[in-house]
Amino acid sequence: MARREALKVALTRSPTAYALARRGYATARFFARQPHEVDYRAFGLLEGDGPFLDVGANAGQSAFSFRIVRRRNPIVSVEPNPFHEGDLRWAGRLVRRFDYRLWAAGAQDGSMTLHVPIFRGVPLTTEASLRREAVVGSTSLRSRLGVRMDGAEFRVEERTVAVRALDALGLEPSFVKLDVQGFEHDALLGLRDTVTRSRPAIMVESASRATRDLLQDLGYRPYSYDPRRHALEPEGSPRVNTFFRVV
Repeated sequence: MARREALKVALTRSPTAYALARRGYATARFFARQPHEVDYRAFGLLEGDGPFLDVGANAGQSAFSFRIVRRRNPIVSVEPNPFHEGDLRWAGRLVRRFDYRLWAAGAQDGSMTLHVPIFRGVPLTTEASLRREAVVGSTSLRSRLGVRMDGAEFRVEERTVAVRALDALGLEPSFVKLDVQGFEHDALLGLRDTVTRSRPAIMVESASRATRDLLQDLGYRPYSYDPRRHALEPEGSPRVNTFFRVV
C-alpha cells in the first residue's frame, strides 16, 4: 500500500501521466472482471432489469464494478466533482448504456461549494469534500503528502456545484448505490419518491442512524454480503457497505 501511494505522488509530476495511469488501472480491473470492492458481486444475486443509479460515482469505479456483474442494466452515475468528467466519459466508452450527471445529490435543489485538493496541478479527487476542514485535516492526505501539504505546490480549490433532488431524474431504478461522504441521508430524502415508487435494492456506504431509520420507515431491512458464501445475509454487526432490501 505504501509503495502504491508513493507511486501516485510520483505520478503527480505529470498530470497527463496521472490521469492515464488511473484510467489504465480501472480499465485493467474491468477487463479482468475484478470489482474495485468485492461487495459489488452482491448485485448479481438480486433481481431487476431497471437502471443502476450510482450516487457518488467518483471516477467511475462503481459503474465498472456494477457492469462486471450485470451486463444489461442501464447505469446513471451522479458525481459533483467536475474534475471527474473526463473519467466518466472514459467509463461510458467501456461500460455502455451509461449516462452521468455532474450534480451533488441533496434533499432539495440548490448549490454547494466543493473543496478539491490540488497537488502539482493534479486534482486529488478522492480527497475532495464539501467541508474544507475535512480536506485540510485529512489524515490520509497528510500521510500521502506529508509536509508537502504546507508548500506552494499544494492548494485547495473551490468549485460551486449544483445540488439536485434526484427524484427529478424520473428513473425507475432496480438498484441504487449511495456513497456521498456523510450526505447519504440528504441524498435519500431527495430520492424518497423514487424509492417509494420503485423499491430498488440500495447499497449504502457507512449508513448513519438517520439513514437506517428512514429506510426502515420505508419498509427496508439491512443485509450484509458474505463473499465466502456469495450470499446476502441479515446484517449482524455493521460493515462498510450495507444492502437494504424491502421485506
